[in-house]
Amino acid sequence: MAVFTTAPQFIEAVQKLYRRFRRIPDAVSAAAAELTADVNVRFGFRFDHPSVWDRRDPENSDGATYTNPQYPKVEIRAWGSYAVVWSSLDAWINECLYSKNRDEKASKIHALVDSGRYLVKATPNGEVREKIDGKRVVYDVTIGSKKYTAMQQFVQVGNRQVGLRCLAPRYLFSSFNPLFLKVCASLEILVESQSAEAIRSRRTAILALLRSLKPNELVKTSGIHAALVSEHREFMEGIDEAGLEEELWKMADEKLVFRDSFVDGWTIHKGNDSEPARYQSRY
Repeated sequence: MAVFTTAPQFIEAVQKLYRRFRRIPDAVSAAAAELTADVNVRFGFRFDHPSVWDRRDPENSDGATYTNPQYPKVEIRAWGSYAVVWSSLDAWINECLYSKNRDEKASKIHALVDSGRYLVKATPNGEVREKIDGKRVVYDVTIGSKKYTAMQQFVQVGNRQVGLRCLAPRYLFSSFNPLFLKVCASLEILVESQSAEAIRSRRTAILALLRSLKPNELVKTSGIHAALVSEHREFMEGIDEAGLEEELWKMADEKLVFRDSFVDGWTIHKGNDSEPARYQSRY
């Protein structure tokens, strides 16, 4: 605790504190002036954040952290992970807040509410949204020796977990609370089959299938789709034959696969500008 031995010291401290809090509304209004979307392609989610905040990226590409330029201790962090080990959202929340193995210690829960989010699927006619479960928790937490209040959104879909945490020193939290609510409400989960990892895995499976064909054999889009759904259902959710054909054409533009229009089938691209004109259909 500070001890003031003279009146001028006390007055100076009060003035400093006044200047400090007077700037808070400016910082908050500037933060909320323009929100922009961040898309995490690795784990398939997106959320809004203040466009003028500074961004930091971890080396493992799990997510991103945005910090307020005027108050660097105020931050928004989003991340994802696979290989879910918790049976429910509540079990995950309990682990995050109360685990003795964590450096951060939650000391008080202010709110724990159901806060469902949306699973978003892109279609030729626009985006389709499906409601999914989610929870939002507001809690006090001590990090090192500093005391903060956090608002955290928890979402668990299939084998994915997505977390979004807005953090501020306790004396600042109420000022940023409306902004934090907007940010948490903006979180949306993308259908896993449309994430970057799912697309890479699907392409790998397509190329493996086409490489297994005998010389002059090909496979129609319906055959590729049936094979992938049978053997790799985990990254085929929401992918119909039309969607798969669109991906195949993108691969053809990259000279990875080749389509013979005469018999309406696909094979591996052999690296030549002129592909064989005719193949035998396998499916």
